[in-house]
Amino acid sequence: MSRKISNILVICAMVVVFPLLIIGSAFAAYYSINASVNVSIYKGLYSSQSASASVVYNSKANTETFEISGSHAKVITLKANATGYEFKGWFNGTEQSYKEAEIANEVKYFNTEKELNVKLSDYENILAVYEIIPFTITYNVNGTTTSQTTKGTTTLQNPAQAAQDAGLGNAATGKKWAWVDENGNVITTAEADITVTLDQVAVEYTITVAGGEGISYTGSAVKANYESEAATLNAIFDDANYTTTLAFKSFASVTYAGNTYTTATDLLTAIKTANANADATITLTPVVSNTFNNITVTTLKYRAFDAAENLDDAIVYNGEDSEVEDIEGQTKASTMTLDSWLKIFSTEFYLDAENTDRVEAYEIDVTINGATVKVLSFNSNTTINDVLAYAYSKIPTKMTAAETLTISEVLVKLA
Repeated sequence: MSRKISNILVICAMVVVFPLLIIGSAFAAYYSINASVNVSIYKGLYSSQSASASVVYNSKANTETFEISGSHAKVITLKANATGYEFKGWFNGTEQSYKEAEIANEVKYFNTEKELNVKLSDYENILAVYEIIPFTITYNVNGTTTSQTTKGTTTLQNPAQAAQDAGLGNAATGKKWAWVDENGNVITTAEADITVTLDQVAVEYTITVAGGEGISYTGSAVKANYESEAATLNAIFDDANYTTTLAFKSFASVTYAGNTYTTATDLLTAIKTANANADATITLTPVVSNTFNNITVTTLKYRAFDAAENLDDAIVYNGEDSEVEDIEGQTKASTMTLDSWLKIFSTEFYLDAENTDRVEAYEIDVTINGATVKVLSFNSNTTINDVLAYAYSKIPTKMTAAETLTISEVLVKLA
């Protein structure tokens, strides 16, 4: 091929290619421009737990505002999806601008179809507007019915007032006036069409257990009514539903209205008596057992290790010529600190009568029913309860539950 022909072909190719390159670049530039739109949902002033509304985009149902970004030429598809709400249309703007248009009676929807196809660059904000569907509550009182058309979660009329208006008077003892559905369920709120009838039902109680010193309730609140059997309250008296700060203590009783109860029967009777004509929320306080509220110590001794004399039970002194003697038959409250009782931190102890060789407590041996527990960890804040808790972890079978625990010997060792 001659050079002349080659040059001609090159020129022809350039004539074809250059315009295509220019056009391609123009298209690329055009489609590279990005845009975004915020999509929101407005459901009006009424709400209902059983109603829901969303906008579906890319198979995802969105219940909150979301943003879509991409090429400004991209076409997006939005779908209105709702239960209990009627879809009104797509509004060009935000919730605030819609409310302003609503007040001015100038609301205009740019589309009312549930499925919307728009270019991404057509709108900055799109609002899906829904309106909750109204429903009817039909009240039946002695065969006479009245209707109420309403929207959203609606509290039913006061049943006691409805009874008074109908001349039915007060409910019987242990009963209350209530609205019941066709299945006999008590209804207090409605969200959809329903027919309710005025009837007398048992007064209801919600019983909780809270507070308590050294004890806490881990069970659930108990629901009961005036017609319940005492067994309904069994969970309240179940030891397994309580935890105690001290392992050797346990659940003993509950207090209600200033009185103490140890059985479900007595408690339920008291609750019914005090709340015979109205529902009530009852709060009980748990009481821990009185196990080891006190201790009686047969003998309390102080002995020291004397290396010079090769003695491990040497007598000690707490003042010049003042020997610490054994103490017999002490009774102390278990909440007392060891220092308040034994004076092991607030008093100086010595091996000699001249008080020149000081010793300090390093061990406390506690003997209960023939078993000895060596307590090595203690400080000025340690209580008798702390010592008993440690002993219980070691010799629980030796510590028979009682209000006062008998300890045959407490030996304070010093060195």
